[in-house]
Amino acid sequence: IIFIVVIIIYYLVTRLVKIKVQKNLPGGFVDAKNSSDSDIAAKAKAVEKIFLDFQSAWSEFDLKKIKAVTTDDYYKRMVLELNVLKNYGRKNLMDNVQVQEIGLSLQDSGAGNFDAYISAIAKDQLIDEKSDKVIFTDSSVFSEIWHFETHGSKNLLAGITQTTEDSSKFDQQIASFAKAKGFYYDPDFGWLIMPSRGAIFGPAGFGSADINNHVIGYYKDKIVEFYSYEPKAGQGMKPLTVAQAILPKKYDDILVTEKSWYNFKPKLKGLEKVETESNDFNKKFSVWAAKPDRATSFELLATNFMERIYKQEYEVNIEVVDNVLYFYSPSTNIDYADMLEVLSWAFEEMKM
Repeated sequence: IIFIVVIIIYYLVTRLVKIKVQKNLPGGFVDAKNSSDSDIAAKAKAVEKIFLDFQSAWSEFDLKKIKAVTTDDYYKRMVLELNVLKNYGRKNLMDNVQVQEIGLSLQDSGAGNFDAYISAIAKDQLIDEKSDKVIFTDSSVFSEIWHFETHGSKNLLAGITQTTEDSSKFDQQIASFAKAKGFYYDPDFGWLIMPSRGAIFGPAGFGSADINNHVIGYYKDKIVEFYSYEPKAGQGMKPLTVAQAILPKKYDDILVTEKSWYNFKPKLKGLEKVETESNDFNKKFSVWAAKPDRATSFELLATNFMERIYKQEYEVNIEVVDNVLYFYSPSTNIDYADMLEVLSWAFEEMKM
C-alpha cells in the first residue's frame, strides 16, 4: 500500500511540475526538454549543450569555443563585447549553470532557422580581476530567447534576446544608425560593461544606474560605443548621451567640462584644477586631472578642438579614465550621429 501511495504521489508531483513548466513557456513555444518526441528532445539536448558551452566559453574568454557555436556575425559582436570587458579588467563568471526549461518555437523562421526559449539559473558574477573583487552577483533565475541559424548540419547561435527586455526602449533611429555604420544595437543593455570609475559613473554604481540603447562597433579600427546612461534609473532624471572609445595609451583621470554646466569641483579624490596657457580656454572650460602634467599634454585640450565643440548647438563634456575616452552630453537635441562626429574630430586631433 505504501509503495502504491508513493507512486501516486510521484506521478502527481511530476505532473504538476510539467504543468508548471508549460505555463512558464511563452506563446509559440513547445516544451522540448520534457518532450516524448525523440526528435524534439534531441534538438533540445543539442540546444542545451550549445548553451552550456557558450556560458563556459564566455566566462573564460575562449573565443575559439565561442566561434564554434555562433554565426560569423554574432561572433564578431562577442569579440567586441569581450574586448571591452577585458579592457576594464573584468571577467563575467557563469558558475554552476543549470538549465531548467527549454522551449522550441513551433514554426521555423525559414531555412531551418528556429528560436529556443531557455530558462536557467547560475551563479552570475562580475569580477574585477585587478583587485579580485566581485562587483556584482546575481543568482536568480533568468530566461532568454536564443536565435539559431542552420548551417549545413550545424545549429549556430545568431543572437540572444532577454525576455525582460523593455520593448519601449527600442529606438528605430538608433537602430538605423547602427545598421548603416555596421555597428551592433541592443535597446536594453544592462550593467555588464558599465564603467565604475569617473565623475559621472563612479557615484552611480551597479544596481541603481542603467544603460539603454547601446551601440558597439569599430570606427577606424578602434572600438567605439554609444548609449543612453541614467545615473539613477527610474527616478525621472534626464539621461546622458555617451560616446566612448578605447585609446591606445593611458592618460589617468582627466575631466573637461563647459563651465555653464559643471562649474564646481567634481567629487573625485586626487583631482587638481588645471589652467591652460589660453585665457579664453580657461574662461569657457574647467579642467581637472589626477596628474596635471599629463593633462597639459592631452591632445584634446588644443584650443581649436575645444572651440569646435563649444560652437555646437549641443553641450559636450570630456572625460578620460585610464585608456577610455568618454564624450557625454545632457542635451536633448543631440543624437548618436552627432556624437560620432565628435569622436571623428577627436580621432583626427589625436592622429588615431
